[in-house]
This record gives sequence, structure tokens and C-alpha cells, in this order.
Amino acid sequence: MEKELSLCIVDANYLKYLHKVDYRVSVKYNNRPYVGVILMINGIEYVIPLTSQTTAEREKEGKKKRASVITTFIRDTSGNEIADLLHNNMIPVKVGLYSSMEIDSQKDTYEANEIRYIRKHKDQIIHKAQKVHDDRILKHNAFLYKTCCDFVKLEEACTNYQA
Repeated sequence: MEKELSLCIVDANYLKYLHKVDYRVSVKYNNRPYVGVILMINGIEYVIPLTSQTTAEREKEGKKKRASVITTFIRDTSGNEIADLLHNNMIPVKVGLYSSMEIDSQKDTYEANEIRYIRKHKDQIIHKAQKVHDDRILKHNAFLYKTCCDFVKLEEACTNYQA
């Protein structure tokens, strides 16, 4: 049986290290944790970052909607967008560089709504992550090349990281 997708928090020092390798790696400010979904891509653990900035909030700031090719729009049970998974900004991680978040999916909390959606759409999220990863590396897609982290460089940096 496949492991359930779960939320985790990534080590801040590791994020700073990766940001030096690729400026597209998000570094959280104001002590906000880097929360994401952990999954496996080609035998390497990756974290897809979760953002609470929805399309409506982006539009208020005059920004465009995120491209659905690189984003999973997470919705609550009413169909309202509550968060996004940013596949273009996913990063490789090793055990010890993240900690799991314990969430009771039976309770009605913001995180519980997110994890319920994520688990319900697990196959689509995994497929999209794999496709974005492979298309960025193998197809040299201009849009993905511009918007995605450099997965090859980050995988090498992950391998060489010393905590």
C-alpha cells in the first residue's frame, strides 16, 4: 500500500542553503514555516510548498492567476479555493530536513480541510508533480524552464548538504 500524502515543515537553514543554489526556492520570512506536501519523485523525496495566497487574493494585488499546469488549487468542501500547491517550487529533501505535521483530518480546521483535499486528489497531485519535474528536465519546456526551480541543481545540492 502506498504511503498517504502528508504535510511537513522544512528546516529553515536547508531552505537558505537551497535558495543560494536557486533563487526560486522560497525562503520564508517573519518566522513563517515552509509547509508542504511530501512525496516521492524518481526515488527522491520532494516537498511541494503550500501557499495560503489564493487566486482571489492575488487578483486583489493585481497579480494574475497561477497557471494550472504548475499549480494544484486546493478547495474546501464548499468548493472555495483555500490554498495552492506550487509544483514549480518543489524541492528535494532528505530525512531529517523536515518534520511531519500531525493533523486530525476528522476535525474541521484549515489544515484538516487542506489535507482532506490533498489525500482525495493524491493521484492527480503525484502525476502533476512527476510531469512538471520530468518536463522541466527532459523537454526543456520554455515556460517550465522560466518558472520552475532547477531540479537537477537542487537534487545535487540536496545530496551534498551537510546539516
